[in-house]
Amino acid sequence: MATPCRHTFSGAAVACLLAASAWLGGVPAANAGSVATSAALAAPDACPPSWPALHAGPPSGSFDGNVSVLAGGSLLVSGGAAGAEGTVVALGDATFARDEPGSYEVGATALGSQVTPYADSDMLVVGGNLTGAAGTHVDVGQSLGGDVVVGGSVAPGTDIDPHGGRVDTGVAGATTPYLDLAGQLAGKSSTYAAMAPTGQVEVKDDQLLLTGDGVSTTQVFTLDASALGGTPEAGRVDLPSTTGQVDSQWQGNTTGGGRHGSRGHQANHASHADHASQANKDGEEQAGRSLQLVGVPDGATVIVNITGSDVALDIDSLLAADGSTIDPLNDPAFGGLATHMLWNLPAANTVNVTGAAQLPGSLLVPTASSTTTISNQGTNGRVLVGGSLVHTGAGEMHAYPFLADDQLTCAGDPVHVTSLTLDVELVDPDHVVDPDRVFEGLYDCTLLGVNVTPADNTWRMRAGSGPKTISDQIPSGATCTVSERLDRAPAPFRSWADTSIAPDVVVVAKRELRGFVVTNKVKALPPAPTGSPTLQPAQQPSSSPTETETVPPPPPPPTATESSSPTPASLPEPTNRPTDAPSPTTLPTQTPAATPTATAGTEAPHADAPKPSGPAGPLTTTAPFTLRGAFVWGPLLMLSLLTLVLRIRRRPTRMH
Repeated sequence: MATPCRHTFSGAAVACLLAASAWLGGVPAANAGSVATSAALAAPDACPPSWPALHAGPPSGSFDGNVSVLAGGSLLVSGGAAGAEGTVVALGDATFARDEPGSYEVGATALGSQVTPYADSDMLVVGGNLTGAAGTHVDVGQSLGGDVVVGGSVAPGTDIDPHGGRVDTGVAGATTPYLDLAGQLAGKSSTYAAMAPTGQVEVKDDQLLLTGDGVSTTQVFTLDASALGGTPEAGRVDLPSTTGQVDSQWQGNTTGGGRHGSRGHQANHASHADHASQANKDGEEQAGRSLQLVGVPDGATVIVNITGSDVALDIDSLLAADGSTIDPLNDPAFGGLATHMLWNLPAANTVNVTGAAQLPGSLLVPTASSTTTISNQGTNGRVLVGGSLVHTGAGEMHAYPFLADDQLTCAGDPVHVTSLTLDVELVDPDHVVDPDRVFEGLYDCTLLGVNVTPADNTWRMRAGSGPKTISDQIPSGATCTVSERLDRAPAPFRSWADTSIAPDVVVVAKRELRGFVVTNKVKALPPAPTGSPTLQPAQQPSSSPTETETVPPPPPPPTATESSSPTPASLPEPTNRPTDAPSPTTLPTQTPAATPTATAGTEAPHADAPKPSGPAGPLTTTAPFTLRGAFVWGPLLMLSLLTLVLRIRRRPTRMH
């Protein structure tokens, strides 16, 4: 969601953007991603509502992520130069070699607008090598922490303190994000140079007077470099004796390893404030040149085009339209002038900015072969040179934007677009998976609740090929996740174990390769059961046996004696038999003591008892007689029948 913040100065408005910065460590990478500023990721703390006059720190709490100092060639810090507020970029080499021991502050300075880069953002970017001379302490991001990005190497013995930030070396394409701006300097300069003048310029030995038309919102002035005089000699700036004492005291407070103690840092702030104020007040007393604007409406943009190849811009004091001195530390008009004025030198090859005053406004020198030397008390705006930049003298370059140009105005912290990697590993001990098998899935990324996933968020790769970049367009700070689609088995009689993705979430960071590892493991299918599965009792149909039960054979048919053979007790007894008839002595007398009968309540001799439950066995039955009992009962029954027949035949004949 875009959240613009507005900068106002006499009705002028500028939209400011901020993107989120990232945290979490990782494996440093040699490649640097590109940088883009996205309106969808803006935050409300970019750019102040108004730009103040110079003052001592700490930082104000408003931030500017745009480039403040850009050198298309090399950057050299020498003399007593004290620092450069804002983001400093050198496409070539950078050398920090003060003439006397002390600190050179980058990002946040002792005196300035105090609108600094974001904490832990890139504050010093060098395309080539970075070298620091003995006794020069490079202090980056005082009280904030700032990153140093170097395309080449940092010379041994270089003293850099990033205050918790990182020093990344060997970063291929370290300055790539700034090449677009560097390539547009010449075009911008030509556009401003072609603008028709709206006012008059009067150059005197002691005055540079710019008189506007009083109505135009853009006031344009043009003058030839030759009118400004020859190149001043080195050391033309005559500082008062008290200034030299204060500056020496400040340098003494910055020794001792090149780091500020709390007391030394406060003294550093105070000495610079006194230095700038005193130099301005003494400007009228010195034989110097004042800068005065007359007939320029409040809030108007001021363009000063200086033609010629050799430019000596020498300003010793600032005067208001009424002739009074403008104090850059106390006059609110100073911040307004600094953010609305541009010095454009379209054809300059040699530029020297000198003088005892703080130069208000931005400086644009587009020539790639040029050398710009800044040795005055300080600049207050963008310093953009196509060639080399030398910062010497005893001043600081302070970060003020040029609000009339969308590319040079205040902006949010740039989003660093970087890469997301993925590696697929396969655990296949039996080597059953086709080595040409391609695994695939999706990835998704969000930043501050905004979906920043690229349009094509699919990934496809073979296992064992090593980490590969699945996207190089992920903004730093984004939170990403990965998923996989496994739509078919690894091999016959095999299946996949649960997919392992490590880590669960990745937070992408600038200049770091971060990614995921997807592990797929092959497992065997469970063995098939040895027998057919049986139904649970509740599921067994009552009318049919289960598969594991043995169906018993039908019981054998009952023998004929069970229903048709009469028993002695059942035969009719004659009633006319004489009671006194003698028993025959010739008949056999041995009979069974008891004649068993096949009744339901009679237990068969030696027969197996019926089982209390469950189906009968193949040789058993629940009938009164069993097959085994038939061998016992058969002879007995035959003997009983024979005895009965014999008795009947021997009965006497009835007498009539």
